[in-house]
Parts: sequence; structure tokens; C-alpha cells
Amino acid sequence: SPPQTNETRRSIALLPGFLELAATYRMPMHLLELGASAGLNQNWDRFTYDGGTWQRPGASDVTISTIWNGPEPAHLDAAPVIASRAACDLNPIDLTNEAAFLRLKSYTWPDQAGRLARLDAAAELARHMGVRVEQADAVDWLAQKLTKRPSEGLTVIYHSVFLVYPSKEDVARMKRLIEEAGAAATETAPLAWLCFEPESLFGGDRASPRMQTRLQVWPGGEPRILNESDGHVTYVDMP
Repeated sequence: SPPQTNETRRSIALLPGFLELAATYRMPMHLLELGASAGLNQNWDRFTYDGGTWQRPGASDVTISTIWNGPEPAHLDAAPVIASRAACDLNPIDLTNEAAFLRLKSYTWPDQAGRLARLDAAAELARHMGVRVEQADAVDWLAQKLTKRPSEGLTVIYHSVFLVYPSKEDVARMKRLIEEAGAAATETAPLAWLCFEPESLFGGDRASPRMQTRLQVWPGGEPRILNESDGHVTYVDMP
């Protein structure tokens, strides 16, 4: 199977989007994560975040830090209410299996002590919270979840460095599924798509190494770029 790092630092790039959604909609969130690997980023709302010039405390021992360039995220005091969490992956990592977890850790370079410590802490939190990732094809899983999504509350589809793995045809199918579900979204059951993916996948410079956090909401929203970074989010550039 392809390498899996389940890099929890990517959550800090997604955080501004989650906070904006919590502050704007003020309703329970139903989370759907694609390509979740071991499910570590299912606990994004429980992490502590440190951008150097700003901090946001969390209810766990996991601290996500990076070099933050630009204004601090808006709505740092927002309190997301998570009504449900679901995730899928073609090859989910079972964190209770020591061999599987060792394989996950093996994709982190051994001299990166801080990154390894963060991975250990995030894995321990995921075990404690009973995180579960369904083994499924993302297209089929997403179609099923969107068909049966709750009639009330905000559904949030999110993923990070996932769209580089499926075929172009499957990526196009997922985009169509999301757009069709967005067209049917209502004020009481809005839909959000939050992702951290290569700029090139959304019509940008094909040679660009930049990754971008994008957010689109329905009804009525246009896609927006929230920030830019590299694949491991060693920095974040805010607009």
C-alpha cells in the first residue's frame, strides 16, 4: 500500500476552516474524513495548537506547532460541537496492532524526535477515544454517507494530502458527489468541504510544490483559499 504518515501537523492548516465553520453556523458538526489512515486527525478539536504568536489550548497532551506567518486565525475562542465522527481509508491502520503502528512510525525519519513524540501522543489519544476508521473505497463510502447525511446540522467533508492517491477519474467522481450534495444543502443542513491539498489539483500551477487549505460551503458559498504551506506544514502562510 502507499506510504502513510497520518501527519497530525496538517490539522493546524485546517484549523482556521473548522473555527470559521463553528463560529458561522453555531450548530453541531457531522465530520466525514476521507483517507484517514489511522484516524489521528479525527481528534483535531482535542489538540493544543501553538502558532508562536498565538495559542489555542486543547483537552489532550497532543500539541501541534508550526511557524505561523500572518495574522492569527479568527475565532480562536470558538467551541466546535461535534455530533458525529466518521472516517474511511483503503488501508486503515489499526493502532491496537503493534506491528501496524510500527509500520506507520517507520515513515517518519528517525532524527525527527519531535514529530515522533507527536505521533505517539496522537496515537495514544486515538486509542483512548476509540477512534475507528472504516475500510472502504472513498468514492463509494462518500456516496453512501452523503445520501444518508443528517437532515439537521453541518456536515463537514475534510481531508489532507489525500487526493494525490486516487485516480483522476475517482477524484472527479468525488468532486461531483460533493457538488451535487452541496446543491441540495439547506440552511438547516448545510454542507462544507475543507481540504489541504496540492495547489495543482485545483487548477493552479502544475509545477508548484505548494499545498493550500481550501474551504467551500453550501448553500451559496464560493471556494476560498485560507492558507498555504508545504506537505508537512512546517510553516503556514496566511493571506
